[in-house]
Amino acid sequence: MNKANKLHRNMLIFLTLFGLVTYIVAVEPDNILHIKESIRRILNLPALFVITFAGNWSLQKHPQPWLRYVWLLVYSFVMLMLTCYGALAFLKPTLASPNFRNFVSSLRHLLISPLPYAVLLYLGKQKG
Repeated sequence: MNKANKLHRNMLIFLTLFGLVTYIVAVEPDNILHIKESIRRILNLPALFVITFAGNWSLQKHPQPWLRYVWLLVYSFVMLMLTCYGALAFLKPTLASPNFRNFVSSLRHLLISPLPYAVLLYLGKQKG
């Protein structure tokens, strides 16, 4: 196994474990640590930041550099959207739509899973 494949495998394992821990601590409503909902919502942004950093670091030396840019673009956009929605919900709670919150929450659940990383690795192995 070459160094790049080992790095990708290790990063996929890290993202899987981190996503599982994040789900247990910050997502699951009846979590084992009994964290308040407001605190769980605040933990979402750092969780996405860690996943963004880890994915960017692991894709840094990938032979197809566009994978790293796609990763950064998607995760940066979602973190910006989550931050804007959080600020809107804090400043003007009447304007914060529950449907949009559910959409952002579902998107965040997807992005803390290892699925996006696996999809990018699959796309990176395809011949262009």
